[in-house]
Amino acid sequence: MEGDEAVFGESTAGDKMKEAFAECYLSVLACEEEGGRKRCELFRELPDKQEYPDYYELIAQPIASSIALSDIRTRGSSNYYKDVNAYRSDWKLMFNNPRAYNREDSWVCIDAGEMEKVFDAAFDRVTVGSGLPGAAPAAPAG
Repeated sequence: MEGDEAVFGESTAGDKMKEAFAECYLSVLACEEEGGRKRCELFRELPDKQEYPDYYELIAQPIASSIALSDIRTRGSSNYYKDVNAYRSDWKLMFNNPRAYNREDSWVCIDAGEMEKVFDAAFDRVTVGSGLPGAAPAAPAG
Protein backbone atom coordinates (compact mmCIF):
# COMPACT_ATOMS: atom_id res chain seq x y z
CA MET A 1 0.00 0.00 0.00
CA GLU A 2 1.38 3.41 -1.01
CA GLY A 3 1.26 6.25 1.50
CA ASP A 4 -1.77 6.52 3.76
CA GLU A 5 -4.30 5.79 1.03
CA ALA A 6 -6.87 3.11 1.73
CA VAL A 7 -7.10 0.24 -0.74
CA PHE A 8 -10.44 -0.87 -2.26
CA GLY A 9 -9.77 -4.30 -3.76
CA GLU A 10 -7.05 -3.70 -6.32
CA SER A 11 -7.67 0.07 -6.59
CA THR A 12 -6.80 2.85 -4.18
CA ALA A 13 -9.38 5.31 -2.88
CA GLY A 14 -7.78 7.90 -5.16
CA ASP A 15 -8.30 5.66 -8.19
CA LYS A 16 -11.94 5.08 -7.21
CA MET A 17 -12.49 8.83 -6.81
CA LYS A 18 -10.95 9.46 -10.23
CA GLU A 19 -13.33 6.92 -11.76
CA ALA A 20 -16.31 8.48 -9.99
CA PHE A 21 -15.29 11.98 -11.08
CA ALA A 22 -14.84 10.87 -14.69
CA GLU A 23 -18.35 9.42 -14.70
CA CYS A 24 -19.81 12.67 -13.35
CA TYR A 25 -17.86 14.71 -15.90
CA LEU A 26 -19.01 12.56 -18.82
CA SER A 27 -22.62 12.75 -17.64
CA VAL A 28 -22.57 16.56 -17.63
CA LEU A 29 -20.76 16.65 -20.96
CA ALA A 30 -23.49 14.48 -22.51
CA CYS A 31 -26.36 16.65 -21.19
CA GLU A 32 -28.35 17.89 -24.19
CA GLU A 33 -31.59 19.71 -24.79
CA GLU A 34 -34.27 18.08 -26.96
CA GLY A 35 -32.81 19.56 -30.15
CA GLY A 36 -29.45 17.95 -29.47
CA ARG A 37 -27.59 21.09 -28.35
CA LYS A 38 -25.09 20.31 -25.61
CA ARG A 39 -25.97 22.43 -22.61
CA CYS A 40 -22.33 22.73 -21.49
CA GLU A 41 -21.46 24.72 -24.64
CA LEU A 42 -22.92 27.83 -23.02
CA PHE A 43 -20.43 27.53 -20.18
CA ARG A 44 -17.22 26.83 -22.08
CA GLU A 45 -15.77 30.29 -21.49
CA LEU A 46 -16.25 33.02 -18.97
CA PRO A 47 -18.18 36.10 -20.10
CA ASP A 48 -16.05 38.67 -21.90
CA LYS A 49 -14.73 41.21 -19.37
CA GLN A 50 -15.15 44.06 -21.86
CA GLU A 51 -18.77 43.19 -22.67
CA TYR A 52 -19.84 42.20 -19.14
CA PRO A 53 -17.68 44.12 -16.64
CA ASP A 54 -20.49 44.03 -14.07
CA TYR A 55 -20.36 40.22 -14.07
CA TYR A 56 -16.93 40.38 -12.47
CA GLU A 57 -18.15 42.87 -9.88
CA LEU A 58 -21.14 40.70 -8.97
CA ILE A 59 -19.61 37.22 -9.18
CA ALA A 60 -16.93 36.70 -6.54
CA GLN A 61 -15.55 33.45 -7.99
CA PRO A 62 -16.13 33.23 -11.73
CA ILE A 63 -15.92 29.70 -13.07
CA ALA A 64 -16.96 28.31 -16.42
CA SER A 65 -17.12 24.89 -17.98
CA SER A 66 -13.85 25.64 -19.71
CA ILE A 67 -12.47 25.48 -16.21
CA ALA A 68 -14.83 22.68 -15.21
CA LEU A 69 -14.27 20.73 -18.39
CA SER A 70 -10.52 21.21 -18.37
CA ASP A 71 -9.30 22.15 -14.89
CA ILE A 72 -11.91 20.16 -12.99
CA ARG A 73 -11.34 17.25 -15.34
CA THR A 74 -7.59 17.55 -14.79
CA ARG A 75 -8.08 17.96 -11.05
CA GLY A 76 -10.49 15.03 -11.01
CA SER A 77 -8.03 12.75 -12.78
CA SER A 78 -5.20 13.72 -10.42
CA ASN A 79 -5.03 13.74 -6.64
CA TYR A 80 -6.17 17.36 -6.33
CA TYR A 81 -9.45 16.61 -4.57
CA LYS A 82 -9.06 15.05 -1.14
CA ASP A 83 -12.74 14.16 -0.85
CA VAL A 84 -15.80 13.97 -3.08
CA ASN A 85 -17.37 17.10 -1.60
CA ALA A 86 -14.52 19.34 -2.79
CA TYR A 87 -15.17 18.08 -6.32
CA ARG A 88 -18.89 18.72 -5.96
CA SER A 89 -18.21 22.26 -4.67
CA ASP A 90 -16.43 23.29 -7.87
CA TRP A 91 -19.35 22.09 -9.96
CA LYS A 92 -21.90 23.79 -7.68
CA LEU A 93 -20.02 27.07 -8.11
CA MET A 94 -20.30 26.74 -11.88
CA PHE A 95 -24.04 25.99 -11.66
CA ASN A 96 -24.77 28.82 -9.19
CA ASN A 97 -22.89 31.70 -10.83
CA PRO A 98 -25.36 32.13 -13.72
CA ARG A 99 -28.22 32.28 -11.22
CA ALA A 100 -26.57 35.23 -9.48
CA TYR A 101 -26.18 37.18 -12.72
CA ASN A 102 -29.04 36.15 -15.03
CA ARG A 103 -32.81 36.03 -14.76
CA GLU A 104 -34.14 32.74 -13.44
CA ASP A 105 -35.98 32.03 -16.71
CA SER A 106 -32.93 32.71 -18.92
CA TRP A 107 -31.58 29.89 -21.08
CA VAL A 108 -28.26 30.10 -19.19
CA CYS A 109 -30.00 29.43 -15.86
CA ILE A 110 -32.18 26.72 -17.37
CA ASP A 111 -29.11 24.97 -18.81
CA ALA A 112 -27.28 25.29 -15.48
CA GLY A 113 -30.25 23.73 -13.71
CA GLU A 114 -30.50 20.83 -16.14
CA MET A 115 -26.76 20.13 -15.96
CA GLU A 116 -26.93 20.30 -12.17
CA LYS A 117 -29.70 17.66 -12.12
CA VAL A 118 -27.57 15.38 -14.31
CA PHE A 119 -24.49 16.01 -12.17
CA ASP A 120 -26.36 15.39 -8.90
CA ALA A 121 -27.80 12.11 -10.16
CA ALA A 122 -24.41 10.89 -11.40
CA PHE A 123 -22.64 12.08 -8.25
CA ASP A 124 -25.09 10.31 -5.97
CA ARG A 125 -25.01 7.16 -8.08
CA VAL A 126 -21.22 6.86 -7.92
CA THR A 127 -20.50 8.18 -4.43
CA VAL A 128 -23.32 7.30 -2.01
CA GLY A 129 -22.34 4.18 -0.09
CA SER A 130 -19.01 3.98 -1.92
CA GLY A 131 -16.87 4.53 1.15
CA LEU A 132 -14.96 7.25 -0.68
CA PRO A 133 -13.65 10.12 1.46
CA GLY A 134 -16.53 12.51 2.20
CA ALA A 135 -19.16 10.31 0.54
CA ALA A 136 -22.57 9.87 2.13
CA PRO A 137 -23.22 6.45 3.61
CA ALA A 138 -25.65 4.09 1.93
CA ALA A 139 -29.24 4.45 3.08
CA PRO A 140 -30.20 1.79 5.62
CA ALA A 141 -32.14 -1.12 4.14
CA GLY A 142 -35.71 -1.50 5.12
